[in-house]
Amino acid sequence: MKSDHFSSQLSDAQWLTSPEAAPWLESVSTTPDRQLAQLTNLRRHLSPAQAALIVDTIALRRRASDKFPSAQHLFFTLKGLEQSTHGSIAAYKAQRFPAGGVVTDIGCGIGGDLLGLATRGPAWGIDRDPVTAHFALTNLHQVHPHDDHRVWQDEGSEKYLLDAAAWHVDPDRRVAERRISHPAAAEPSLETLQKWSRVNPHMAIKLAPGLTPDPNWWPNAEWEWIGHGRHCAQLVAWCGNLAKHPGKHVASVIDTRYPLQPLVGLPQASPLAAGMGEYVIEPHAAVLAAQLAGLLAKQISAERIDADGRYLTSSQPSVGALTRSFRVTDVVPFDRKRIRAILQSRGIGQVEVKGRHMDATANQLAQAFQNTRGSAATTLIVCRHRHKSVAIFADRVHESV
Repeated sequence: MKSDHFSSQLSDAQWLTSPEAAPWLESVSTTPDRQLAQLTNLRRHLSPAQAALIVDTIALRRRASDKFPSAQHLFFTLKGLEQSTHGSIAAYKAQRFPAGGVVTDIGCGIGGDLLGLATRGPAWGIDRDPVTAHFALTNLHQVHPHDDHRVWQDEGSEKYLLDAAAWHVDPDRRVAERRISHPAAAEPSLETLQKWSRVNPHMAIKLAPGLTPDPNWWPNAEWEWIGHGRHCAQLVAWCGNLAKHPGKHVASVIDTRYPLQPLVGLPQASPLAAGMGEYVIEPHAAVLAAQLAGLLAKQISAERIDADGRYLTSSQPSVGALTRSFRVTDVVPFDRKRIRAILQSRGIGQVEVKGRHMDATANQLAQAFQNTRGSAATTLIVCRHRHKSVAIFADRVHESV
């Protein structure tokens, strides 16, 4: 989808969410995904702009189905969907907020976090874009039709915080079509957020997951990196009475296969392994972003293979959402010729490559090592150990949960 028709006018969005558009949305949602044919048919009855809105909405709903349980009833813009919080993460974050009181969400977008916050009590959303704000309110009414929720089209200001039990903010990190990570350049800016925090200190700030926060921004904040799947999805600064672990780093991974077991502490180093253990442990991306690989290594009796702790080694596997484990079968210096010879001798045709400090991307190496005559599979972990590049042949440990 190359264009975003919703950047046009509020009147288009209002028509799209009206009863008049509902039958067309229902009709297209039940037909095969052939956009050209759908547009041609719709233009017999609707204006070209309206036809495009219908087709784009259904395409966005299908794309959003992995993110939102109620996607088939919601309204999105392309930018709004891309920037929205996954439904599972929104539900997890909402549990932190007090029940019954008003919760304000500044920069609410199409309502990703707002839908989760609405389960705690009255949710007030603010977004500066009129179309986005209209969709956020519509989405709230679709999911929570009988509750007292409100959305304003506004820049956000202190007045929305005065009556709030707590508040959430998602600063816009796209400036002039360029994504930024530092909050000083976002909107609202770091300075503005610090000013607002003096009005209402009970806040949660959604930040870029790759950001290294400065403790001086909010000295008593809890910094939580939240993982979903194998990715670190976002960093949240919890302040005031929303902070469970003031001043600490936290890595949490939402994985339905495991109970939630956050890793809480401060960055620390772990010993560098003298040799390779029976297993390689790969910390989750959220653990690495939180700089808690050293703490994790200590808790699971592991040692670092490489300097940054991206890979650990231990005599036993580690089970849970925070790690993946691989049983080591061989360790050799990184040499393409030698690796290829080993793969061929063992009949290995499928190679998953992981690692850093490589002379090519993981996908490029995986393609280079494919052996069409082999049927076995292995994982090849490439990293630096004791100042040398090594290739670790390993089998993924499949956990039974």
